[in-house]
Amino acid sequence: MTNLLDGKKLSNDLTLKLKKEISNTKQKLQLVVISIDNDLASKVYINMKRKKCLEVGILFQHITL
Repeated sequence: MTNLLDGKKLSNDLTLKLKKEISNTKQKLQLVVISIDNDLASKVYINMKRKKCLEVGILFQHITL
């Protein structure tokens, strides 16, 4: 018997759970990313992190050296 995993549903469920937990905390959470180049793949990865942070209520800062 094969069990199929619905990745989108799992991701959405985890995002909602995380958003709820973050909204219940009194601490301000922040992710700081420091990058040293302008590699396209890095930009895409960092942008995905930025979007998810904003979605769940985590402050995001990107520093480019």
